[in-house]
Amino acid sequence: MQIRKYKKSLQILLGFLILAIVIWRVRPGELINHLFSVPLLYVIPWIMTYCLIIFFSWSVGIYVLLRRIQPDCFRSIINATFKLQVVSTVVPGRLGDLGLLYFLKDSFTPGQTSAVLIIDKVITLGVNAVLTIIGLGILFSWTYSLIWALAIVLVSIFLFWFLFKCPQRFFRWGGIQKIIDRLQGFRVEMKLMITDLRGITFNLLLTVFRFLLAGVSLYVLLIWVEVNVPLFKIILIQAINQFISFIPITTMGLGVQEAVLIYLFNQLSVTPEIILAVSLWARAIHILIVMMVYGFWFSKKSRENNENSFN
Repeated sequence: MQIRKYKKSLQILLGFLILAIVIWRVRPGELINHLFSVPLLYVIPWIMTYCLIIFFSWSVGIYVLLRRIQPDCFRSIINATFKLQVVSTVVPGRLGDLGLLYFLKDSFTPGQTSAVLIIDKVITLGVNAVLTIIGLGILFSWTYSLIWALAIVLVSIFLFWFLFKCPQRFFRWGGIQKIIDRLQGFRVEMKLMITDLRGITFNLLLTVFRFLLAGVSLYVLLIWVEVNVPLFKIILIQAINQFISFIPITTMGLGVQEAVLIYLFNQLSVTPEIILAVSLWARAIHILIVMMVYGFWFSKKSRENNENSFN
């Protein structure tokens, strides 16, 4: 119980510990030189634009799945998306997306929102898994790819059974019962939403777009620091890195993502100090964006509370 109480703090500390080890293993002097050589005049606006496009496209992807229920919900989804960026800085892995249930509680039932999140996450993991399998095959061995592919197929079969075929009595034990009871209509909504082929197709295309954009963004950053790696390999490396970031090891994947990027780019003989410098600046700018969102959110909430107190 005591460990669970301090779980978030431990994950943050673990992230900083892994990052410290990564920095210690590279050449700190070279790292500092590369940190100062990054052209921030270009990097900052580029990453801010990239983040805004990612946030907006994810909002559109959620909207196309929810518009069947409430066509005029796009504004509330946009607001919820930016708030989720704050939540995801303190919640490890991709679990911060569950905050959408809270932010949209006035517009949708928990069953509706959770069904959309599951569908969106399955599509995201599916695209990510395909790119990861290809990346492992090209960068390492196709044997690893086949093993990953088999594991993913088995997990997919289990998820399908769990979501649609699993008897309801299975949930009548432990804490799962409480979760299922709170998500009334979850399975019904899932079955309705998977028939929305137009919405699912559009969400799939947006998901592919985001993965390609992530690779293009890193490609541009590396070009600015005079690192020439084929674009398709960078897209695959980013996909592998994002796949690993789904595992809730540390907050925001701190340390883990940097270590993975260094290892993967090492297969292409890219200097680790350059990769780490670019990665650290990208993370710092992302945190800056999140702080700006939090500042806007907090000030807006304060104004609303003041107005309510006067009324």
